[in-house]
Amino acid sequence: VGVLLFCLATVWQPQWLKTEKTLVEFVQQEPAATLLYVDSRPFSARYYSRGQAGLISMPELVTRLSTTSGQQPLYLAVPRHQANEVRTILQQALGEAEPVFENRGYHLFEVVLKRTLTQLPPPASTISSCQPSCSQARLTM
Repeated sequence: VGVLLFCLATVWQPQWLKTEKTLVEFVQQEPAATLLYVDSRPFSARYYSRGQAGLISMPELVTRLSTTSGQQPLYLAVPRHQANEVRTILQQALGEAEPVFENRGYHLFEVVLKRTLTQLPPPASTISSCQPSCSQARLTM
């Protein structure tokens, strides 16, 4: 019975297994995305990302959020016990922060820096052709 329940859980809820495969696959849906683990990076994250998953400390995260801008998507994998602390930091830096994915050990946050046209005025000739997506720029580290 225990083996059957384990097999069923694996099929229906693979994110609850002790592996980072599904989290890494979620991030890899965006080819240019950067994945950083906060304070610890499990071996399975390094394995499934082919060594591309990075590591950042909490103090480095705070510093980079206040000084970085860019265009590539950034995802932060945060240990469950630190999720509320990182959520607060992201809310202060970016105005919003909700996990886009969760597994057994981590909450995954997408870091997006929102800027309005008044903060970054485009040349006058491009204002009329700017789509709503012009008001968002993604933050990378």
